[in-house]
Amino acid sequence: MEAIDEIFMRREARVVLIINKHFSRDFERQPITPVQILIDAADPNAAAMISSYCNGIVLGFNSKYGGSLPIPFEIKPRIWYNPDFKSAYFFVPGLIALILIMIFPQIALWLPDMYYAR
Repeated sequence: MEAIDEIFMRREARVVLIINKHFSRDFERQPITPVQILIDAADPNAAAMISSYCNGIVLGFNSKYGGSLPIPFEIKPRIWYNPDFKSAYFFVPGLIALILIMIFPQIALWLPDMYYAR
């Protein structure tokens, strides 16, 4: 998993497909075989587009190989770094940046008055 994190951090890939080395054999024995798709969601818009693209691939595979069998692939999204969807992780840093953006111009306006008041 660390190698995948490095790939995402270096922006070498935005999606990683992990397939078991015995996928073909396992799929012939049992049509429901695990495959993992990891999407870098640092850019939410790109992640949504990639997810839609992956859904299309999965649906195409299921319709081609599934037939009357149970659906071979099922997408189960999972959030790694914010599984509880705590919005404070996103809002608090944004609010701090917004407050700083609003305060610094005011300080810049007061500085000349403080300098010439001496």
